[in-house]
Parts: sequence; structure tokens; C-alpha cells
Amino acid sequence: EAFDVPTVEKALGDPDSYLRVEAVRHIANPPGGIGKWKRLLPRMEELAAGDDEWVRLAVAAKLQRFPGTAAFLAGRETNETSPYVLSVLVGGRYAGKEFENHFLTLFVPLLSSRDEHVREGALNFVGGISAAAPARQIPFGTNVFERVITSTKAKSAKERSMAAYALTAIRQI
Repeated sequence: EAFDVPTVEKALGDPDSYLRVEAVRHIANPPGGIGKWKRLLPRMEELAAGDDEWVRLAVAAKLQRFPGTAAFLAGRETNETSPYVLSVLVGGRYAGKEFENHFLTLFVPLLSSRDEHVREGALNFVGGISAAAPARQIPFGTNVFERVITSTKAKSAKERSMAAYALTAIRQI
């Protein structure tokens, strides 16, 4: 059940990440419209572009259920650096092979990002996907394999470790 708008609005501005995620989860999804929650959309859009990956993930999932947010969410795809958030954004618009193709087009560059943290997140995603339900697994091809191999030679021990983890999940090329 949703809380009142002022309480959720206050929690959305709190510095505590967990509280912001819970605030997002408690925004009502009224059938046919967003009603009284509409005033929170600008703040939600700010959070969707913020630094906190888990808040972005919660916001992406929530906004998909609100009318009038599809264009905003589609625009976030090209700027997203988290494969988890990206999978939610793309999954809200595509299914099956269309999802795989669109997701991989946006995901593969993350493995070559200049930001080591982004590369490590992408490698972690590749490694963890094998634990997902078969319907949620993504077939990685040679473009992913080659980038993972490149990361096995990284200066960072953490990135090399994440690359080794990712290699365990690439089952066929």
C-alpha cells in the first residue's frame, strides 16, 4: 500500500539510498493514471539519472508502470552505465530476440568503458547471468567474449578477477 505523497516526497530527497529505494517502491500505481503522484515525476526523473545504481533500478522499474514516461525511459537507455538498470529499461520496451539485440547493442560498449567501475559492473553482469532463469539468460557472442578476454589483461586485479568470473558464464560463442 502506498504512503501519502508528502511522506514519499520527503523520503525521495533523503541521503539514505535504502530509504530512497523504499520510497520509490511505495509510490502507488493507480490504474489509468498517476493522479496525485504526478508531482513526484520530476524528482523521479532526477533520480533515474543520478549516481546511485540501485535507486536508478527502482525508478526505472516503477516509471515503466506510469503512463507518459516511455519516451523519458527510452532516452535513458543510451546514457545508462549499469547493465542491471539497462536490462530493465530495455525489457520494458522489447521482448525475446528484439530485447537481446537491443540490449547487447547498448551493453557491449560498457565492457570497454573508460570507467573501470562500469567495466567491472558489466563483467559482473556477464558472470552472474548464468545463474538467471533460462528465459532471462542472454546469449553472449564473440564481441562480448573478446572484450572479456581484454579485461583479463587489465592493470586492476579486481577487473582481472571479474573477467575470470565472466568467462565462466560464456557457454557458447
